[in-house]
Amino acid sequence: MLDYPQAYVIPVGDGQRSDAEANRLVQWALDNDIEVHELDRDYQQFEEGSYVIFMAQPRRGLADTALSVGVDVSARIQRLYAPPAAWSHGALWGADTVTIPDGATFSPRTDRIHRVNRLKGSVPSGNATAYTLRIDSPTAVRTLNALLRDGVSASVASSTALFDTDRATRRALKGAARESGLDFGRLTTAPPADAEPIERVPRFAVFSEQTTQTAGPLAGQPRVDQSTWVLRELGFDAKPVTTAFLNSSPTDPLADVDLIYNAASNYPANNATNVNSRARLAGFFAGGGGYIGGQLNGANFLANGAQVTGLAAAAALVNNQSNGRSGIVVWDNVGGAASPVTGAMPTRDFAIVDPPTWLTSIPATMTVDGRLPASGFFVAGMWPSTLWGSAPGSPIIAHGTNTAGNARLTVFANNPLYRADPEREWPMVGTAAYWGDGN
Repeated sequence: MLDYPQAYVIPVGDGQRSDAEANRLVQWALDNDIEVHELDRDYQQFEEGSYVIFMAQPRRGLADTALSVGVDVSARIQRLYAPPAAWSHGALWGADTVTIPDGATFSPRTDRIHRVNRLKGSVPSGNATAYTLRIDSPTAVRTLNALLRDGVSASVASSTALFDTDRATRRALKGAARESGLDFGRLTTAPPADAEPIERVPRFAVFSEQTTQTAGPLAGQPRVDQSTWVLRELGFDAKPVTTAFLNSSPTDPLADVDLIYNAASNYPANNATNVNSRARLAGFFAGGGGYIGGQLNGANFLANGAQVTGLAAAAALVNNQSNGRSGIVVWDNVGGAASPVTGAMPTRDFAIVDPPTWLTSIPATMTVDGRLPASGFFVAGMWPSTLWGSAPGSPIIAHGTNTAGNARLTVFANNPLYRADPEREWPMVGTAAYWGDGN
């Protein structure tokens, strides 16, 4: 048994990566009858309006289960019926949370609330060479995609979207700010030289192991899986594709897409059965199609398809079985602010792993963006240290090109769209998509 903390704080303003995502987390709490308060003045490091969930309330068990990061149970059990072994809205959704330990000095003036604060959003006034939007939350990805669909021109550099400063664009941005609650920024220097235009909302083919529809107007089509659902929730065009369907379809399913997302399938074997699928994949990459992969299959797909040389991954498996090994890790953003994938992420953040997977070698054409720390990286769930292998300090996110240099690739050792839950990882998929479609 563990003591409850005194409270959880969901900051707003300073100390919060996204006020919009803070509101989403608090709305979830309110929808589940968890009592929420807000600060009526600045207190300690927290700004007025920050949300506080005290544990002295009837729903404290639910609140603590959802907001705590969990515990490491690796020494207590050997097998888990169904992963993941740790799951936390507080650590995996898009808002930052702060745990106030039991016994800490914490007595702010608060008011109980029954609805989240309305975020006004803003577009700054004053001279600017460009308006900016940091792509650091699912809300930011959705907002950018909605603006692109409305015909607003944009470019992207290091996980930041840039917009023109003409009157029509400013009007569109003000509407988007009101709708989303996001604050746009302004650039007063010359736009970055590496800024690339976003031609349109990127279009995905999501490789899935799901079976095909058996009846109705979509009979014979692959079923929508969790990754397809997430990408659509973020405002992308996404359709499920299986390697079998890629091979058998009368028309090429990749002909009208910009990127492949794959955390499920391996590259079709080189035999007479897979002639169509292999030819279509080769043509897709040769034509500049982008790729985002997750888990072992995501990395092996590129290596087995001869798109890269020297990409390999390992996972916490025994006899090819995970036995439920899974949980929450922390990782370091070694790509920094200049990375097109992790540029908007903090220097250290949480991620979910099932099964825990890491990259063991990186091609010369790719750059590492994220690594596991050398120690202390596993924080909750079940992953015995005897199965860490070479994981400590290993890469878990990398981006670059294929060997031919005509396709942009991003590889996540673990699945950032896992079960449609780790929402704080979704912005990296968005920025990887804008960069990966930049040919």
